[in-house]
Amino acid sequence: MQAMTTFEKEIFRDLRGMPPAFQKKIANLVHLVRKEFAPSAVIEQSATEAFLSVCGKWKDTRTVEEQLAELYASRCSTERTEHAF
Repeated sequence: MQAMTTFEKEIFRDLRGMPPAFQKKIANLVHLVRKEFAPSAVIEQSATEAFLSVCGKWKDTRTVEEQLAELYASRCSTERTEHAF
């Protein structure tokens, strides 16, 4: 989980103690501003970067065909599901 920025902390501090109806109006305003001013490409790019930072990249020097051949070769029959169908 990403740590909050100074601005996020300040916003939460300002919202604390306000009536829920007022907080809802502020949330709607934030969503509107974000939708209108934050380009969706920037949001999508940062989401992609966040995803890749967690998952990492696939590292393999073999071709797709070589990887598939190994995958098929490693498969074996099992009797565990023999009676399931």
